[in-house]
Amino acid sequence: MIKPIKFGVIGVGHLGNFHAQQLKKIHTVRLVGVFDLNSSLCKKAAKKYDVFAFNNINDILNNCDAVSVVTPTPSHYKVAKAALQSRCHVFIEKPFAHKIIEAEEIVSLANKYNVKLQIGHIERFNPAYRAFCKTLRKPLFIESHRLSPFNIRGSDVAVILDLMIHDIDLVLDLVQDEVININASGASVVSSFVDLANARLTFNNGVVANLTASRVSDKQMRQLRIFEKNCYSALDLHVPAIKCLTVNDKKEIKNSLIKVKKENALFLELQSFVQSIITDTKTLVSGEEGLNALKIAIKIQKIIEKQKNN
Repeated sequence: MIKPIKFGVIGVGHLGNFHAQQLKKIHTVRLVGVFDLNSSLCKKAAKKYDVFAFNNINDILNNCDAVSVVTPTPSHYKVAKAALQSRCHVFIEKPFAHKIIEAEEIVSLANKYNVKLQIGHIERFNPAYRAFCKTLRKPLFIESHRLSPFNIRGSDVAVILDLMIHDIDLVLDLVQDEVININASGASVVSSFVDLANARLTFNNGVVANLTASRVSDKQMRQLRIFEKNCYSALDLHVPAIKCLTVNDKKEIKNSLIKVKKENALFLELQSFVQSIITDTKTLVSGEEGLNALKIAIKIQKIIEKQKNN
């Protein structure tokens, strides 16, 4: 019989509560407790999930095998570093870290202490994306649109790190090559950070990806379009659903709809992390992959900031 992984959640705001909720459903996990600097939030979550409310970070780390870091982005580095030094396996919500140097050190520490590190790029576990990857051949051009109404939660970083980074990660996963050129533009509308942005990534193998992200929209949209030879696929990551258009040798066009089973992506994501701990295998979204996505995101952000300052 597999011994349950003793798990803790650090940061029990909006998203942290979802982590606790899904972890309770994984039979190979025992949710030990939660910790948050806001003691009232911490006690409320502990009561809700029938777990212990820890008074400080050291106590929760000393009582867990693994933790979810679901704190505001600027604190990811400090919390993750403490967890790794305590030999805890660490799941970090995206964006990975506030600075590249911080993310690099976290990756280094995970390797040094031989513990698992997974970055919370949840769209990798989106049912539509998972289903599409089974049919993927060779992308030629990729287009993404990720729009959302403004929410104060997440506005502590630019939209590139808040929303676009999801699509950066997906594109890097799909293309599997080096980005050799980036063009970008954006604007600040409702916050002191960039709230809408567009980026065009050119890869070494010739693939081009055009990414648009905005948090000043009146609707939600999470769409990914992939163009391949004689094939076009439109992924609706919000529904989720996949529409395909293919052209045969006779140049006849066929439309089809790929059925997608609705599943909870956060549950799948956390379950995958736990499985990697149990089987001692590589996490599906590794620290190195999270670092690569962060590097591209920060390059985009710097290009836009430079334009704003000119």
